[in-house]
Amino acid sequence: MNTKPEYIIDRRISWHNLSANPNPNVIPILEMNQDKIYWNYLSSNPNAIDLLKQNPDKIRWDELSKNPNALDMLIKYDYNRMNQKNKEPAEELVSKVMHPERLQRMADVHGMEMDEYAANFDNA
Repeated sequence: MNTKPEYIIDRRISWHNLSANPNPNVIPILEMNQDKIYWNYLSSNPNAIDLLKQNPDKIRWDELSKNPNALDMLIKYDYNRMNQKNKEPAEELVSKVMHPERLQRMADVHGMEMDEYAANFDNA
């Protein structure tokens, strides 16, 4: 009869529940027993991000999308590209919003002089 401690631990631990348990104290146990992890449950565990990053091939991406701490794993922003892509439309928008005819029209709507109305943009 094999009475190794691992066997006893296996019988007493619900590995799928342990994999889903968000308690940070559980993570070291899971790290030492990666062969017993239920990766679909672990993928939605908010405190298992480091372990998931170490094992991207085992991630259940549909479950990871439910994980509030996994945003950086799901979305990669290229801010330089976004700035370049939006520079021209932003300049066009500013030119239309700040066009003198529009400013005069909006000043009239609000019962103000155009200089007074335009000064509000300087204070924003």
